[in-house]
Amino acid sequence: MKTLSFLILALLLVPTPSFAVEMAIHKADEAFVSEKGRLFTYDRAAMPLDEATEVAAYIFKVFGSGKYPFIYKIPGYENYYIVSAIGYQSDKNRGPRFFLIRKRNNRFRNIFTTKGAGDSYTLNPTFFYNENSVIILAEVGTDSCRGFSVFKFEEERGYLKWFGMLDIAKPADMYNEVTSPIDTVRMFAEGEDYRVEIFGDILYKPGDKEERIYKYEGESFKFINKKRRFIFQSPEDKKSSK
Repeated sequence: MKTLSFLILALLLVPTPSFAVEMAIHKADEAFVSEKGRLFTYDRAAMPLDEATEVAAYIFKVFGSGKYPFIYKIPGYENYYIVSAIGYQSDKNRGPRFFLIRKRNNRFRNIFTTKGAGDSYTLNPTFFYNENSVIILAEVGTDSCRGFSVFKFEEERGYLKWFGMLDIAKPADMYNEVTSPIDTVRMFAEGEDYRVEIFGDILYKPGDKEERIYKYEGESFKFINKKRRFIFQSPEDKKSSK
């Protein structure tokens, strides 16, 4: 009887294995609006026009009518928005950035602003989410895609936590254009650990002297989140670890 009790206790103490679960994805369906000389773009898949117009009115009131905001809603959060726009410019902080907007008691407030994306012309988000987390891959680039700036939305802190850069793009096409690989990207979560997998050819470190093309041969390319960075697990790394 004692032996059986010890066996049951031992089984209870064995850690339960955990598994990474794929996160849902939301890609914006952007619509352009010109209203009373004011221009903005909004995600019509996430909100109706009248809701986006309210957010735009707040942005124009606070930051001036010369802004051209891109308005997105954070999946799973009724009163939180991300606005991509140009903010205050300085030598050390320039380019488009995210404004985290919260609506409370029918009033809007900018509760957090990220640093500018430098020389990038764009900061276009794709949302990966589950019941616990929202991770944002924000495409950056000039005339071509240069990768993604990665953020995590933290509601309790009213904050967008920066997770560094994901230095990938899709190799040049027949028109010699380097484009976004987002259609081949999937994200997996295991607690607070995240893994990005790309199911297609990638251009690693686009525009860098270490730029390199990796051809997809049936096995995804993986980036593992460690200490607020996504580390590339290259095919060479896999071979050396065997």
